[in-house]
Amino acid sequence: MRNRERFLSGLFVLTVTACGSSAEPARDSTDTVLPTEKPTSAPSAAPTLSATASASLTASASLTADAEPKGPFHFVDYKGPKLKATVSTKQVWGVQPVGRKSEWDILKLMREDLTRVEGDEVLIKHFDGTEIFIPGALVFPAAPATGLKVGDVVLADVAASSAPARVMKLEGTGDEQTIVVKYMWAGSVSDADLDPVSVVKLEDKVSFGARVAWKQDGAWHLGDLAGGDSTTAFVIEESGHASLVERAKLKPLKITPFYKKGDKVWAADYGTFKTGKITEVVEKGLSYKVQFDGETSSEATEFGSVTSPLE
Repeated sequence: MRNRERFLSGLFVLTVTACGSSAEPARDSTDTVLPTEKPTSAPSAAPTLSATASASLTASASLTADAEPKGPFHFVDYKGPKLKATVSTKQVWGVQPVGRKSEWDILKLMREDLTRVEGDEVLIKHFDGTEIFIPGALVFPAAPATGLKVGDVVLADVAASSAPARVMKLEGTGDEQTIVVKYMWAGSVSDADLDPVSVVKLEDKVSFGARVAWKQDGAWHLGDLAGGDSTTAFVIEESGHASLVERAKLKPLKITPFYKKGDKVWAADYGTFKTGKITEVVEKGLSYKVQFDGETSSEATEFGSVTSPLE
């Protein structure tokens, strides 16, 4: 499973846990029902909060003090290429922060509504209403995918993020077409019914949304191509952090083929590629068990992190 998927799935669980499953406030076990008549004398001491109420107020104060500033937000520390944005589609794919919109340490690719273009930035509206300015070099028009067929690989707008997915079924035609996909998320197989605007066809080329690899310090690293210009690529690593890589040094992963048992492959292990062979095909090629060279056990690896040898 990819580190970013672990982070996103963990963030979802944390959010649900923090919010709770009911709007009913907790009741202290020492609470009592007060009499309806007025007391005959004033209380001898100021009332005190129960332990539950005190803890609730403390937590509320902490959340308020740590509240995120109001948007719109900008990628303040962006050091990548600057391009004048020219998109005209109603929606765009763009780089966004995971979690707090004011913190751009961990990033993801996501499709959002386009509000307007301002110079070398694009203003998008998040599904929760938050507005975010994204550098023009990190956006891509969300145009309907065409020419898809069963078995194709796409970048799919899923799980409030995106992931490589396999096309399992096509229903209808044109803009009304429903694209049924399956993908790996948090170690499990998930499926989704998407419209053509919600996917980008991937063809094992160095293009937007593609899985790519580059060599640094003697090792090959995995990432998603999220933008840049003709010379410098903006890549989101498996950890969610960003890297600026010379575009000519990128190699596209071969993730569209269906590999079989015994094939020699390279597979990403915590973002760095290792050599090995496939010992089992899982979920009809959505995942593979890979035995890395020199090891006796096999590791489950989603198909988007497996490729033919890079060198």
